[in-house]
Amino acid sequence: MKRYAAVLIAGSLAAALLVPGCQRTVEVQTGTRTVCTAGELVSEDIKTIEVPVKDAANYRVKTVTITCDTHSGLSKLYSEAQAAIAAGDLAAAKDKLAQVVASNPTYRKAKQQLDEINAGKKPTPDTGTDPGDDPGANNGGSTTPTGSTTPTATAPSALTGWIPGTLSGWTAQKPTVDALSVAREYVPSGSSPAINLVIVAEQFSSEADAKKSIDQVVKARYGKDAANLTVNGHAAYFGTDGRSFAVIAFPAGKVMVALEMAAKSGAPKALRPQLEAAAKQLP
Repeated sequence: MKRYAAVLIAGSLAAALLVPGCQRTVEVQTGTRTVCTAGELVSEDIKTIEVPVKDAANYRVKTVTITCDTHSGLSKLYSEAQAAIAAGDLAAAKDKLAQVVASNPTYRKAKQQLDEINAGKKPTPDTGTDPGDDPGANNGGSTTPTGSTTPTATAPSALTGWIPGTLSGWTAQKPTVDALSVAREYVPSGSSPAINLVIVAEQFSSEADAKKSIDQVVKARYGKDAANLTVNGHAAYFGTDGRSFAVIAFPAGKVMVALEMAAKSGAPKALRPQLEAAAKQLP
């Protein structure tokens, strides 16, 4: 299983981006993404379609959260190891922890505890909540989803700061919130060369993955007029599609943030000052 590491800017959550032409239409993404409670992608069935602006709100990517077989098994082994530590049976704990580390070296405190046992020390039992724990799950690693099977509408609170309700020069629209990402469209509050602005923030499992999403996705889609810049201390990228859209994107720790504007005149490069001004109002 691999971690979800690709996001189509401003389309990942069905945010409205105007497509040049006679009719006012938008490109939206629709479908279902299934993620594990540990944050990894399980499956994805998403397609991009073009619909009238008035119908855009009817489409979005739904996220279903489950506990996959792999992490259900790790959770069981880890819990048994903690019980063994609490009981003073370090030999049993070592065996369980070794199995966890062999499968996932970064799983909770497994490696740290195993190292302590190997050093002749008794680790402190981890009493925290495992994101993969589910009281209703059986111990056999059932393929039946053990987490919530309904689309979630909750995003990490750290993400919402990237889509402020107030942005100078812009009027914020209703945000679109997903389990691992958020997006908000803004329309100009006065005269502007841009049709709209969309800000997207997506949570990744590592800083490397956040940077990779920019290198592999953003730069591929917005490879024209490329330039590097600094925004509020973040190393950022500016680019356009050469036709109508311009973007500024940057990694902020494990979060990838992208601001995209659609140009009225079809000259997206000229939107850079407006994009920078908007980006500088973010954290």
